[in-house]
Amino acid sequence: MSAPPASIVWQDVTVRFGGRTVLDRFSCAVEPGARVAISGHSGCGKSTLLRAALGFSEPHHGTIRITGETVDPVSCWKLRLLLGYLPQEPELGDGPARDAFYRPFGYRANASLRPTPGVAAALLARLRLRPDILDAEISTLSGGEKQRLALATTLLLKRPILLLDEPTSALDADAAAALRDCLSDLHGITLVAVTHAPENLAGLWTEVVHIA
Repeated sequence: MSAPPASIVWQDVTVRFGGRTVLDRFSCAVEPGARVAISGHSGCGKSTLLRAALGFSEPHHGTIRITGETVDPVSCWKLRLLLGYLPQEPELGDGPARDAFYRPFGYRANASLRPTPGVAAALLARLRLRPDILDAEISTLSGGEKQRLALATTLLLKRPILLLDEPTSALDADAAAALRDCLSDLHGITLVAVTHAPENLAGLWTEVVHIA
């Protein structure tokens, strides 16, 4: 009997931009519930492999499958509903942080997931964010605060697969430890993070994959 399909499979994936190869025949199979760090030097294509899974970058060679379905320009719209994505530098716009935090829940597909004030406050506190952060202007937030605020929203959307791009790049040791503890407690979630420093979340990973 064959094994069940992995939640995400990159198979011999190559991506090129402007004639330059940024990801070369990358393969990785991530099983349901696994927590995988994909590590490598700057410019090796780590962010590109996440964007390809989202359908933002189309491979020149190879395939990507999510829950057994191939990602293509048509299927990616449906498959994105399974993915929570945290870019390295989240674009939160302008205005109060509260607007950015709750914005995704304004869409009909996410309306039922809008957290109560108590649930939101508890998650923000767990990520070591100050109690009044939702009242702050986005322009006053540090890179680490923006990163964790965007992550909180992503977690509250309850997608079965999380894709994180350098999630500790703007965090100090205390905030990184809080992030690790929060992610460790997630159940029934598949996690893929690209990072140049997997040791910043030591103990979280079920596997670390290195890109040459």
